[in-house]
Order: sequence, then structure tokens, then C-alpha cells
Amino acid sequence: MAGLALGLVSAVAVSAYLSRPSDDLSRILDALEALLDGESVDLSKLGAETAARITAIEDKIKALGKRNVEVQRVSVLPEIETVLQNLEEAREKLSSLLPTLDVGVSVEHDELTSALERERSTVAELGDYIQTLTAGIEEMNTQAQALTDYALETANMAETGKRISDNVALNVASITEVNQDMERAVSILVEHSKRIGEIVEVISSIAEQTNLLALNAAIEAARSGEHGRGFAVVAENIRELADQSKKSTDQITELIRDMQESIDTVVSSIKQEFRVTEEIKDAVQELIAAFDDIARRANETANMIKELSDSIEGQAQSVQMLMDTINGVYALQDEISNVMLPVVESFTMMQSRLDEIRSGLKDLEQSIVESKELLEKVSTVRR
Repeated sequence: MAGLALGLVSAVAVSAYLSRPSDDLSRILDALEALLDGESVDLSKLGAETAARITAIEDKIKALGKRNVEVQRVSVLPEIETVLQNLEEAREKLSSLLPTLDVGVSVEHDELTSALERERSTVAELGDYIQTLTAGIEEMNTQAQALTDYALETANMAETGKRISDNVALNVASITEVNQDMERAVSILVEHSKRIGEIVEVISSIAEQTNLLALNAAIEAARSGEHGRGFAVVAENIRELADQSKKSTDQITELIRDMQESIDTVVSSIKQEFRVTEEIKDAVQELIAAFDDIARRANETANMIKELSDSIEGQAQSVQMLMDTINGVYALQDEISNVMLPVVESFTMMQSRLDEIRSGLKDLEQSIVESKELLEKVSTVRR
């Protein structure tokens, strides 16, 4: 009789488990043990439907104790067989669900843990990346400042070079004016040498004519005989003076020719120097223009680098804000971890309860086997 009662109450317990939380199963099993021990059961702690079924079973057990044994066999055996069949089906269904629940709980636990770890790892990697980026931006800012200083220094050097070039241009202009004055002076000297040459030519012509007149006078003096002897001496002196004048004019002509050649050489040198000076002047002007361009470009470069430095500074501030946000994410992640810790513990408790259910199913299976054996014995006795 105890085995039959165990089977009935076990069937009710399994049915209750399939539709209610595992805590109901524990309470039903506790009620079963109390009932079998002959103790009273507080049905108010159970569900209404479960309590009603247990009450009905308890009434049947009491009625069975009062009836004839043969009547009990006839009325109870079919119901017991049905209950055992339902109990077996319920156990098999629950057994088939346990692996799925077990795997689901394990997977959810592992996935949740892995997700938290991945999130923490991702945030940590992002923090490292931001720190590296911050260091790079600081280095870029330092380099930009160095470039700004270099550009400003280049601009100052260009300004200095421009001032020097301006002074050189002024000196070249002075040299050009001096060369022009020298060229004008040499031109005047050439003109004067030409005039001297013309005068020398006149003197040379006069000397030749004087020499010719002296010769004619000597001839006439020779014709005059003794009376013309004194005149011949004078004519000879005049001829000698004319020869000396001719030689002097020849020497002067030679000197003038040499002087003109030297003047021509000086004029050529002055013209060459003037051309070189003009070339130097043009080169200095180009150099001044180049220094102006260098100074302009250096100032533009300094301004652009200043803008770049300001932009980098803005990026550094943005990165700092991002780093502050990441620190907030760190704190929030710690809060999430603290919140999720009970969830993980709940998964662990669920796993433990599943293990308890699995153990209870084994006991239930053993009870069903015993009930079937008892039922077979009862059937044998009936026949």
C-alpha cells in the first residue's frame, strides 16, 4: 500500500513540476514523505490544485484501508497503471528537457562571462590606443612648435639677408655711378688726346714747311756766294730746329698713340666692369627678390604651422575628453560587473538546482520501477 501511495503522490508531484517552479516540487516531495510517515500535511502551503489532488489521494488511501482487499484491487489497479504510465511519460519528458536546460544554462553563463571579459578587454585596448594617440599628438605638437620656431628663424635670416642685399645693391649702384663718371672722364680724355693729336699734326706740318723753307733759303744763300753765307747759317739753324720739332712731334705722336691705346684699354675695362656691375646689380635684385620670397614663404609657413599646432591642441583636448569618457566607461563597466555578478551567481544556482532535479529524476525512476514491480505482484495475486 505504501508503494501505491508513493506512486500516486509521485505522479502528482511530477505533474506539478512540469507546470510550476522547482520549489513546488520540493514542497510536494516533502508532503509525500510526511503522508507516508502518517503525519498530517499543511495543504495551505501548496497550490490549490496540488492540494486538492493530494487530498483526493489521501482520501482514497483511507478508503482503501477500510474496504475489502479484493475490492481495492478491482477499483485501484487500473488507476494505478494509468498513473504510473503518466508518471513514466512525465519523467521521460523531464529527462529529455534536462540536457537542453543544462546546456542552455551553461551556454548563457559562459556567453555572459565571455561577453563581460571581451567588453573589458576591448575597453582596455581602446584605452591603450587612446594613450598611444595622446603621446603621438603631444609629439606632433612638439615637432610643430619646433617647425614654427625654425620658420620664424628662417624668416628673420631672410630679413637680414634682404638688408645685406639692399646694402650691396646700394654699393653696386655707387660703383655703377663711379664707372659712369670714369667712362665720361675717359671719353673726355680721348677727345682731348684727339685734339692734341690734331695740334701735333699741325706742328709737324709747320716743321716740315719750315724745313722746306730752310732748304730753299740755303739754296738761295749758296747762289748769292759770299754775301749769302750768313743767311745760309741762319737757314741751317732753322732747318735743325725744324728737324728737332719734327722729331718732337713724332715722339708726341707716339706718346699720344700709346696713350690712346691705354685709354682704349681703360675704356674696355670700364665697359667690362660696367657690364659686370650691371650683372651684379641684376643678381643682387634677384637675390633681394629671393629673400623677399623666402621671408614671405617662411611667414606663411609659420602661420600654417601655428594653425596646425592649434588644430593639434584641439585634437589633444578632444582626445582628453575621449579618455575621460573611457574612464567613465571603466567605472560603468565595474558597476555593470557588480550588477551582473548576482546574475552569474543565479546561473550557478540554476545549474545546482538542475543537478538536484537530475538526482530526483533518478530517484523517481527507481520509485517507478518499484511501483511497477509491486503492481505486477498485486496483479499476480488478483489472478
